[in-house]
Amino acid sequence: MIRYKEVKLIPTPFKLDVYIVGDRYNDNRITKKDRQGMAAILNSKYGHGYEYWYENTSKINEVFHTIGDKKSEHEDTKRIVMIIGPCIKTLVHEMIHVLWYLADASGLDMDYKSQEWQACMGEYIFTEIKDFKKIPILK
Repeated sequence: MIRYKEVKLIPTPFKLDVYIVGDRYNDNRITKKDRQGMAAILNSKYGHGYEYWYENTSKINEVFHTIGDKKSEHEDTKRIVMIIGPCIKTLVHEMIHVLWYLADASGLDMDYKSQEWQACMGEYIFTEIKDFKKIPILK
């Protein structure tokens, strides 16, 4: 089972593509069916080829960012992609990576003096994603 939600990371031009894979709490193994499904979805959305994504989705709970290319349906949008299992601990962990990607890619400060934007953005992302079962299943 693969769930998907797009979260706009306002005020930046980035969007967060969140994929929740599987239905087992705290299980980072991915079934062959979900691995094939993720490879097809990621290839369709971001390019690079099915085989590339099949080889690189052997596990879940990771974050990467992509800026659309010619093969991507998101050619002109900036995306950060989060692939996680339905586990709150994992969500919180991977959100920290999202904040660092966002800071690096958009030029935002990420240090002691810039805590407030991090806290607000982290709270916003968490609130948007925490109810895993309410996120639509991709068919």
